Amino acid sequence: VFHYNSGGEPAEITSLSYEQLKAFYKSHYHPSNAIFMTFGDLNVAELQEKVDQQALAKFEKQEQQWAVPLEQRLAAPVRIEESYSVEISDGEDSTVALKDKTHHVIAWLLGESANLKEQLEAHLLSQLLLDNSASPLRKALEKCEFASAPSPMCGLEDSNREMSFMCGIEGSNVGDAEVFEQLVFDVLNQVAETGVAQEEVNSVLHQLEFHQREIGGDNHPYGMQLIFSGMSAATHYGDPVAMINIEPALAELKEDAKDPKFIQNLVQGLLLNNRHFIRMTLRPDSELGAEELRIETDKLSRMKSLLSDEEKQQIIQQSLDLKARQEQEDDGDLLPSVGLADVPAEIKYPKADDEVRQSVKLASNFTSYSVGTNGIVYQQLITNLPALNAQELQLLPLLGYTWTEVGASGSYLEQQQKQAAYCGGISSYASIKPKAMSRDSRQDETLAYYTFSGKALASNQNNFSDLMRETVMQADFSDQERIGELVGQISARRLQGITGNGHGLAMQVAGAQVTQHAAMMSDISGLPLTQRLKQQQADITAQQTGSLAADLQALQKKIIAQPTEVLLVQDKEQRAQHVQSVASWQQDYAEAEFKVAEADAFVLASSAGYNYWMVDSQVNFCAMAFPTVNQLHPDAPALSVAAGILRNGFLHTAIREQGGAYGAGASQDSNLGIFKFYSYRDPRIEGTFDDFSASVTWLLNNAKDESLVEQSILGIIGSMDRPSSPAG
Repeated sequence: VFHYNSGGEPAEITSLSYEQLKAFYKSHYHPSNAIFMTFGDLNVAELQEKVDQQALAKFEKQEQQWAVPLEQRLAAPVRIEESYSVEISDGEDSTVALKDKTHHVIAWLLGESANLKEQLEAHLLSQLLLDNSASPLRKALEKCEFASAPSPMCGLEDSNREMSFMCGIEGSNVGDAEVFEQLVFDVLNQVAETGVAQEEVNSVLHQLEFHQREIGGDNHPYGMQLIFSGMSAATHYGDPVAMINIEPALAELKEDAKDPKFIQNLVQGLLLNNRHFIRMTLRPDSELGAEELRIETDKLSRMKSLLSDEEKQQIIQQSLDLKARQEQEDDGDLLPSVGLADVPAEIKYPKADDEVRQSVKLASNFTSYSVGTNGIVYQQLITNLPALNAQELQLLPLLGYTWTEVGASGSYLEQQQKQAAYCGGISSYASIKPKAMSRDSRQDETLAYYTFSGKALASNQNNFSDLMRETVMQADFSDQERIGELVGQISARRLQGITGNGHGLAMQVAGAQVTQHAAMMSDISGLPLTQRLKQQQADITAQQTGSLAADLQALQKKIIAQPTEVLLVQDKEQRAQHVQSVASWQQDYAEAEFKVAEADAFVLASSAGYNYWMVDSQVNFCAMAFPTVNQLHPDAPALSVAAGILRNGFLHTAIREQGGAYGAGASQDSNLGIFKFYSYRDPRIEGTFDDFSASVTWLLNNAKDESLVEQSILGIIGSMDRPSSPAG
């Protein structure tokens, strides 16, 4: 049941008895099978004593040690074809509907992930082959004529006991499996025969060093990131400390990589001479869903027919017992907790390096901050957005995706190589936010800007600064073939991301019925954008890329003519050199006079009426939205607290625990002035909307529960005060 699916293989769950399920959880979720990892400056002995007294001492030690066994190695490659369910509309031609929807993936089983030397070697090879569009294998996958994009499965999986390297394509057809495999092995044989340039090896080593140094935190606190980096080794009884302290192993890898034959030997040893590989073809099947439902229904009917009256009554009683247990109030005092008294009232803000402006005559639109960055420099260029028409607004997301992926002073391949060699990545994106001018206004003005963000090792700061300027000012969208490749890749990613962010997309659709700004944000970042990308991909297939490339170039020219703010962040030791690296080209950026725009400068036609979208998913995503107040209104904080109370006190229990959804909640969006309810991966629709409404009645009767209020406030503070990277 749980071998290949940690949540339980759906087709096998009905074969699992109640006693088997309880036995599985009692053994695998026993504290003896737990891993405790901590980060910080608290006394470790005291922490471990508390863990023992408050948890472990209350259980009997389980002697059995659970471990993932090593896979039995294949003597010969295996080629498999499976199908996945696709729904087609009534009257739609199935041949047309299923065309170009097949996935092909090849995967090799490698060595154990707890072996740091082997893991770094595998990462080096994976990035050399797949890191960017100039990498040999990714370049071949992007340019192949029998697929729309490389598979998101491409790369190294190093969290399991044994690592695996994968590459694949999507938007293909069943008959392309052999030619896909041949393409992959042609590239690997070429690399094994001729190797790669030492500059490319150095670029990947640079990326490995960069990611080792970077203090992240925008997704998880830095301590959590370190813990996660050692978690796999701890899970599989390796040395987690060695996985965190990778500098000695990285130095050894750099020395090994000086051998001209090193990469060629890696390709031979890890891939070409490795008989344990599988080619998986996943083809669409419009009848599979109905057939699976029929099989499951028949199976359940047979099981029910074999039940005695006593067994049926037992199942009914267990269901009633479960419902009663779900409705019980848990004692929150059983767990240690943080209270509002533990939260410092003072908010600390970093101070800008004002003295730098005088020392290098930095323009007023340049700002520098010096904080601990562990030898990494950060730059952000923030440009005012002019008023845009509907076509330009709808083009903004595609511009953000493509701006840093096209050529500049040279081809896009040269630009990709520069990024790999000189920085840890450059991104670009637009931000359009309603700006309320008073507590009672309804977003009567707009703050709109475009951001370029990049980061690099301090040792590369001069080349990085030049690359940032070159990327912003000289981006060249004339390569129509490249634009076509990018649109195909972006469209594929957007389609695959629907189920992962279905609740967010549903909230956008619901909010679009409430305000014009919400309608615009849904149009340029929600499901309408995905719909347009599919159409743009179809137009490109029909050789209609010229106008799109020209429109992107025109929009780029329009944006770079606007006032710009430049932000620099670095260690104090690198401050002078980093600032100096940009001083020579500061005249390229007009000093900023950021102004809010009139509301109608960034408004699209209302999308009212589009409140139900069909997506290729077996679950639902529900949302409900109400107009409320903006961030200047005194009710805004109270509504934010109310959202947390609803989520923690009612919605989680009613929609997740009792309704069967993966998640549910509420949020107050004070930027847009909208209060939203949502559910995630939900088997229900009408019942969920009933629960949304019922939660408001529940709130009116429980709003004075101080523990719920405190819990919600702490959650809000936690989201505001989340540890982030040095550059925010």
